[in-house]
Amino acid sequence: MYSPFLLYENRLKLLRLLRERGYYVRMHAYEYLVGNGKELVAIVILEPRLRKGLILGLSGSEPAEIGELRDLILSLDKGLELEIRLKGYEG
Repeated sequence: MYSPFLLYENRLKLLRLLRERGYYVRMHAYEYLVGNGKELVAIVILEPRLRKGLILGLSGSEPAEIGELRDLILSLDKGLELEIRLKGYEG
């Protein structure tokens, strides 16, 4: 089974959905820099051929923001194995 994120149009759809929710987003291929208007909150890296992804929550991120990112990504690819790492939150 392939990931929908292999198609450029689906990666653009994620970009559009994030921007519609008020996030600053810069996309390059399979990577997204995501900000909230004050600071960068996450880096998202997709590996659609492996059906994997990573959300690296930066120190300025709120758990609700990371949860919203997760939900948006999984709404476009329910089978994606998504790892979440929160920088600055050890435990």
